[in-house]
Amino acid sequence: MGKEVIYFATFKQEQEQTRWLHIGRVFVTIITYFFYSNMCYRTIGKFFVVSMFTEKKGVGK
Repeated sequence: MGKEVIYFATFKQEQEQTRWLHIGRVFVTIITYFFYSNMCYRTIGKFFVVSMFTEKKGVGK
């Protein structure tokens, strides 16, 4: 009986650790995804703005 209780306690602890690891991994993944998507949007926005300005200048000529 004692062995089972100890085993169950360690198993529960491992479950908690794995759950927190999983949550941390998901959190990190979301943060990196948002970071990279934000960077991509910024570069795309820069290109878009530059192209718009060049187009306007071309039209002005």
